[in-house]
Amino acid sequence: MRLLFIAVFLIISALVSAQIRIIDNPDTGSSNTERFHIHKLELKDSETILYCCIYGLPNEDIVMKSGSFLKGKSGKIYKVLKTEGIEPDKSILMPDSCIIPVVFHFEPLDKSETAFDLINEQEYGYCLLGIETNKEKTDTPIKCFISGIIIDRPHTKALFLYELGGSSRMNKKRIIPVRSGKFEYQLNCDEEQMYMLSFNDEEYEGGMRPVYFFAENGKVEMELFPMEKDKENKIRGGKLNKDYTDFNALRDSIFDPSELLKEWDKLENRGLTVKAASLKKLFEETKARDIEDSLYMQIMRLEIDGEYYTPEAQVLSRKMTERNNEYEEWTIDYIKNNVSMASYSELMRFLSYGDREKILNSASLYNTYKSKYPEHIYTRQFDKLLGKRANIKTKYTDFTAQDFNGNIVKFSELLKGKLTLLDLWESTCGPCRRFSMELIPIYEKYKDKGFNIIGVAREYNINHAIIAAKKDKYPWVNLVVEHDKEQVWEAYGLTGSGTTYLIDKDGNIIEKGLMIEGIKSLLEEQLKE
Repeated sequence: MRLLFIAVFLIISALVSAQIRIIDNPDTGSSNTERFHIHKLELKDSETILYCCIYGLPNEDIVMKSGSFLKGKSGKIYKVLKTEGIEPDKSILMPDSCIIPVVFHFEPLDKSETAFDLINEQEYGYCLLGIETNKEKTDTPIKCFISGIIIDRPHTKALFLYELGGSSRMNKKRIIPVRSGKFEYQLNCDEEQMYMLSFNDEEYEGGMRPVYFFAENGKVEMELFPMEKDKENKIRGGKLNKDYTDFNALRDSIFDPSELLKEWDKLENRGLTVKAASLKKLFEETKARDIEDSLYMQIMRLEIDGEYYTPEAQVLSRKMTERNNEYEEWTIDYIKNNVSMASYSELMRFLSYGDREKILNSASLYNTYKSKYPEHIYTRQFDKLLGKRANIKTKYTDFTAQDFNGNIVKFSELLKGKLTLLDLWESTCGPCRRFSMELIPIYEKYKDKGFNIIGVAREYNINHAIIAAKKDKYPWVNLVVEHDKEQVWEAYGLTGSGTTYLIDKDGNIIEKGLMIEGIKSLLEEQLKE
């Protein structure tokens, strides 16, 4: 009996000394994928275990690349020991459940590590950054319990929760599992503010329509429908959510786009020219990346030349653009005359996603909202965002970044008094890369006449930019900002994937976001012999 007691005591002592820590749904700073997520983290003295899920659509080919490792906040690398659930580099079909469970076993993290990155070095490999080894704080002023049901969305297996504003790829991401069409999550934060929810299946299909709601003390209940029925979404709970719901209902009653959308739907392929319809069909059917890129550029050429839509579709497109402009003008007018937190959040959405001139024109609203909400996070963001965007109205903003050899380079040293196109891009942004490929013949034509292009890629891993630039054959200098630590995107007032800035010989920004024909026209004007 005494020996048995000693044995049990030793086992218990060993378990206690092992200090196993389990963290459910660890917070992730940002990631470059919508398909791969960690739902549990187990920290042991002997190993670090990541319980993950790969999401997809039924019968979709899934390949998980080999070469994964952890990089601690200290910079130390932790090797993978084994993988369960899927064999690396082997293609398998996604089951009807739309989820493949995967378990990673890595070398044990040092106890001093407060966060780490999960990185895959392969081409377009996954990167999940800033995975925290501590549980989320619970001693916050705002405790919001959100729950809801997902209706007619069988492929939705997770919701992604972001703070309002910024690129979802670079924004802090929380993952909310969806089980049997239901979800729940305890959201703790420091202030009442707006958050957005997106659906995992929408994100990895390349488009999403987020659901916006306020985090405020108490319960928030939701009923969420497919994208085409998003007007039926219901959000209940809290005064701020009611205010925002009432605001959207009022705006929708004035700007009901349904009739124009019905007209657009009736056009279907009749709205495309014969050549455009043929190219679109080939583009949708091909699976070869090189052919897809070529077709995309041909489609872009038709759009630039005004030969993509039929005259009937062009008329309708102009009507929709005019309606959208009226919609935005009404929104700004409402924000001016109805100062509230719901209006403030809508203003922040507008500042994040609206065009630059309208943003600068709305700067007069700052003092009004600052006086009512002097300490709120939106006031701090508003001040910073307006300041950064105002700076790009004339002179370029200098910065440092690394080149493909890892050397630190100052942007201003590359200008050399030439007319320069600053091309901000990302390896996972298909439109960015296709646009850059269209620039190649323009660069070759004007490079000896005083024209230069400098590319800057925002990446999770420098190798992703190197692989993409080599594949696309960019002939100009490219720099890389990993995780945007240098805040280049912020300095240029950007929240999305990227754009271009044309900088004259004196360092003045003369145009932003030009299409190919606009760039060619300006070059012909600026570089006259």
